[in-house]
Amino acid sequence: TALRTETGKVFKKIDGTFEAAVYNEAVHFLVDGIWKDIDNSLMFDIETNSYQNTSNNLKLKFPNSLDDNKQIKLSMGEYSIDWQMLNINSSDIAVDDHEKIAANIKELTKISQSVLYEGVSSDVNLEYVLAGTSVKENIIIGKYSSNMNFSFEYKTKGLEMIKDDEGN
Repeated sequence: TALRTETGKVFKKIDGTFEAAVYNEAVHFLVDGIWKDIDNSLMFDIETNSYQNTSNNLKLKFPNSLDDNKQIKLSMGEYSIDWQMLNINSSDIAVDDHEKIAANIKELTKISQSVLYEGVSSDVNLEYVLAGTSVKENIIIGKYSSNMNFSFEYKTKGLEMIKDDEGN
């Protein structure tokens, strides 16, 4: 464990040699100077009626049912972002919870996790993919419509928007 990095693991082989595996995304997070394994598998929390990732410095909470009054919550230390898609139908979460079996010791099965909210709008699904220390939101459109419009509301804590030199 002393040879770990954010994106790398080192394994001691039977013959006493070491083999390093380097990954495209974070597989560890730092706690008190020690690299801990990321576990993004989701656990259900009865108190908040939501799912959250198990072990990571990036904490994500997905409500069991998503609607106009429920937000996705992301926090890291003293910073947080809560967001929601506005004007949506209520949708229950579908968690990809099939057990992944590693083909070998270097294959990590708890780094990625996805959830799906189906039918948030007519022919529209929302998918969230948590991988390492990132989250990707996919808006899946089943049928093209020329007047499609999506609105989101964001609430932040400890963050502010700053305009760069190019006006972004």
